[in-house]
Amino acid sequence: MVTRRFFIIIRDRFVTRSCDKDYMHNNVTIPAGTSILVPVHHLGRDPDFWDEPDKFDPDR
Repeated sequence: MVTRRFFIIIRDRFVTRSCDKDYMHNNVTIPAGTSILVPVHHLGRDPDFWDEPDKFDPDR
């Protein structure tokens, strides 16, 4: 039971998307069809995007 709860917490921190067409970024080509893992938890707490990212603020 504890293992299952742990898996649920970790699973929801990432979103997987698929690249629709070839994409070039910083001289690196990401081929069409490549799975991309997006760290949603990290992006929501990145100080480059948010003032006080760890503060709960529902009005943002």
